[in-house]
Amino acid sequence: MKRLIAFLLHPLRHIKWWYLAIVILVFAPLSVYALRQNSITMGELKQNVVRTDEIGDGSREALLELQSYVFNHMNTSTEVELAERYARDVSKAQQKAAAANGNRDLYAQAEAKCNVAGVPGVTRAGCVQEFISSRTTSADNPKPVDLPEPTLYKFDFVAPKWSPDLAGLSILIVFTSLFIVAGKMLHKAVS
Repeated sequence: MKRLIAFLLHPLRHIKWWYLAIVILVFAPLSVYALRQNSITMGELKQNVVRTDEIGDGSREALLELQSYVFNHMNTSTEVELAERYARDVSKAQQKAAAANGNRDLYAQAEAKCNVAGVPGVTRAGCVQEFISSRTTSADNPKPVDLPEPTLYKFDFVAPKWSPDLAGLSILIVFTSLFIVAGKMLHKAVS
């Protein structure tokens, strides 16, 4: 068994220790830098999604760009919520319900009371719903407002454990070099 291990590890004796040290010293910091750059770029793309959501135009394209980047790069998992789009859709649903039920003024009062800056759209929608319910009977408002599902406005992107980008390749090179170092040490111990 000892001779078999020595035979299998024999080609490693031609690789110099200082070659491996240089490779590890160059590629280990490079992999850290590349992972950091992946994270920074993901953050910029996420901010672009939030910005386009606030503007109300182009959020689909920004989401697709973020999704594509996250799915192709390590260290980029993220989640994003289209809060402004949800708030706009809730407002449309409430206006539609108000027009259908004849309670337009009541909905305007509820919007004025519940539309506070910094409060999430889901909380505002619940506040409006509660305001309306407390001031009407079932005969006045027979149909509740059909609010959009909040989970349809939340996106969770999971990055791969390894990807063939600069970060992934440099990590692969570092671990391969470390594996060769271990093999050389084992060869030295066996022979």
